[in-house]
Amino acid sequence: MAAIRIAGDAAIVAALLDGDESVKAYPVRGADLAHSMPRQVATKAPVIVRIELSAAAIDGSGGDPRRQAVRFSVKNGCATGSFALAYDRAARSA
Repeated sequence: MAAIRIAGDAAIVAALLDGDESVKAYPVRGADLAHSMPRQVATKAPVIVRIELSAAAIDGSGGDPRRQAVRFSVKNGCATGSFALAYDRAARSA
């Protein structure tokens, strides 16, 4: 399941960059994972990850909660899938 971890970490970095942030100062959760892994991802070479993010949907329930849809592809189709990122930018760490 290294491909899922790699895609998740890459998506968090992409979401931070999308929000003009350089430090992850709040919790980020993943949900609704769907994936396919028809073959093993080789780790002897650089792992190429493609991440596509939707625009951040803002929940009007207070704070600054956001949700983004993520689609990913790892190493030319070795693993593909989608999940949702959820985070609240108002819940910053001290």
